[in-house]
Amino acid sequence: MAGKVSVIIPAYNAEKFIGEAIESVLNQTYKNIEIIVVDDGSKDNTYQVVKQNFGNQVKLIRKKNGGVSSARNMGVKNAEGEFIAYLDADDYWLPQKLEIQLRCFEKFPECGLCYTDAYINGKKTRGVNYPIFKDHSWSYKDIFESSTTMDFTINNSLKEIKVYYGYIFDYLIYNGMILPSTAVVKKSIINKWQISWDENNNLAEDSDYFLRLSKITNVIYIDYPLAYYRDINLLNRLASNKNIPKRIKLFKEVIIKHVISDQEYYQKKKNWVDYCIARLLKRLGYYYISEIEPRTAIQPLIESLKFYKKDPSVYFLLFCCFLPKPLLSLLGKIKRKLTKYD
Repeated sequence: MAGKVSVIIPAYNAEKFIGEAIESVLNQTYKNIEIIVVDDGSKDNTYQVVKQNFGNQVKLIRKKNGGVSSARNMGVKNAEGEFIAYLDADDYWLPQKLEIQLRCFEKFPECGLCYTDAYINGKKTRGVNYPIFKDHSWSYKDIFESSTTMDFTINNSLKEIKVYYGYIFDYLIYNGMILPSTAVVKKSIINKWQISWDENNNLAEDSDYFLRLSKITNVIYIDYPLAYYRDINLLNRLASNKNIPKRIKLFKEVIIKHVISDQEYYQKKKNWVDYCIARLLKRLGYYYISEIEPRTAIQPLIESLKFYKKDPSVYFLLFCCFLPKPLLSLLGKIKRKLTKYD
């Protein structure tokens, strides 16, 4: 049965885009919602823009700056809905997003988390092909043309939707990226397991949060982009030369904290978990080589081999660490040109 959705919008210096984010929520075809904007100590006019333009349509909370995780936690604490939906202040949704996700929760009541694809910088994110989904796949007709207690207004352009569900914790260890603005979570799951955003992790907080959620509940994945991510929100953050290695290292810490610490699980899945950590360390080594810092790359590559010794590409990358820097730079330029025309 459908219920109220509390939409949590953390905002910091978001005066330029937050209006569009809120409008995309107000324009949802599913109307049983509340909007909670948490102004995380903005130094611009974010608070005034929301208050003046949306008034009592929004529950507006102002707090001292503490980061996006603390703002989301504050929003959840003040939420009255049965479902929690996250939306960053510089992102926005397609009008049918919540309606589609609520219908999926109705179809699969055992699931506690539902996420979708998104457009990033105008391009659709790649779909995922987790093995579990091969046996748990539904079409538009299966989901939206069956009997329901809800009235739906899905238009023909959305009939390409594919819906999957399953237990994806194992696979999020390999690729822990669920975009927050695509996710809806049952609040009962959050309350029962006391799941909150890690306020001490400001670069891999999304991987941490959704990895913990996926450990305790089945997950619905909608293979259709229902949210728009602006490049300023994600691409620049991930492309920053200093943030890429920090994010990789933090995700490794997340795996150690929430996976390896569970010795019963780790002993059952040791080969898989070790492979995932080795892959992360290889990515870190590759990053340093691509930045022409080969000596810095040696340590994570050697550590990668301690977890998984059978990846020949790691040995090749180690070989590259001892090439002259001008040659590394030339190889990098050639690779970028080949990639451009691939």
